[in-house]
Amino acid sequence: MATAAHLDGEARTFRQYSIYIPNIKLPFYVQFMLLMTTIMAIVVIGLALSVKHVAQPQNPFLPHTEISPGQSSDALQKYGAFCAPEIGHSAVNDRLLQECNIRPATGLFSRITVRGTDGVIMQNIFWIRENALVVGDLILLWGQPNIRWNGHYANLSWPRSRISAHVGTEGGYFNYFTPVQHVAFAEGPRRIIP
Repeated sequence: MATAAHLDGEARTFRQYSIYIPNIKLPFYVQFMLLMTTIMAIVVIGLALSVKHVAQPQNPFLPHTEISPGQSSDALQKYGAFCAPEIGHSAVNDRLLQECNIRPATGLFSRITVRGTDGVIMQNIFWIRENALVVGDLILLWGQPNIRWNGHYANLSWPRSRISAHVGTEGGYFNYFTPVQHVAFAEGPRRIIP
């Protein structure tokens, strides 16, 4: 039979384990390369994480949703638009088109052209001030466009959104930093022919 003193002794004894770690002496240049690799990995991971948290670019067209296609043309009065009577016929319903122009004194847009019929806006075109918006800005907003070349110009389009942009090209080429000349928004499946 076990006594209390005997149980106490068993409870206090335990096996000791040791882990053998070999003492590896690396040459200085190997230690230096491991240190540099670790530092570079930390820098790369830090940059990758910071890029992930970059905010989505602000959409410069959002403040103008009141005058976007499908909206009432009554909103044009708020913008001080100058409207010409009739400029042509709609390709959809053969109704007379009206064109209005807004000329902001400052900001990204030098002019906003709005076309509509029967009191409904069908298309607007935002004319961009020189070098104020580049192709890369639009790609960040809406993704990769379809591109159609036309001599020294390229037409970029995002068909699902009914958005198109016009850019000049240098020798038939352009890149993400090429300035945008204008951006057009159209309503639904309608097209306007002035």
